[in-house]
Amino acid sequence: MGRPHIAVVDALDEAQVDEHAAAVVQRSGRLDISVNVISDQDVQGSPMVDMTVEDYVRPVEVAVRSKFITARAAARQMIAQGAGVILTFGGSFDWNAAKHFRVGGIGTTFDAVEGMRRQLAAELGPHGIRVVTLRIGGLPDTIPTTFEGAEDVRRWLVDQTIAGRAATPDDVGNIAALAASDLALPVIGTINMTAGAVLD
Repeated sequence: MGRPHIAVVDALDEAQVDEHAAAVVQRSGRLDISVNVISDQDVQGSPMVDMTVEDYVRPVEVAVRSKFITARAAARQMIAQGAGVILTFGGSFDWNAAKHFRVGGIGTTFDAVEGMRRQLAAELGPHGIRVVTLRIGGLPDTIPTTFEGAEDVRRWLVDQTIAGRAATPDDVGNIAALAASDLALPVIGTINMTAGAVLD
């Protein structure tokens, strides 16, 4: 049984992220799994026509930059060992949400990150590295109570599912563990865990 090590790293700082990835390899001998779960700094609740350019673009810039930097740092270590798994969260955005809620730049963010995931998967696959998106369709349990309309969003997320329940954080953890394991060796692309909200 291994022991956890905690490091505080600025995911927008290339040097810090590269140094952290190298330190993981130096300490453990390998870097097998990288999970990109980084806040996208999104501003929601305003119509696009009332948003500033900065507020709309910020989540796209933060998400693409942080996820590129962390994936690149992990991939450089994984290429050397000939194996690894990079997990991202999101998938293509369900634009039906924009009919009901003011989603800011989050939809563009999801699509941008998914495009990057596809490119990474194509480039890194030949090196034995799997890049997988966990498409979650939204986690009602993680929506802050301070968010205006939070209860409406939670209800909408559940109502979109066929199963009548959305994924929970525990569900996500279980599927992430499966996706990162050798049981999922053929999986490169997207794992759909939207409980039927999205059927592809």
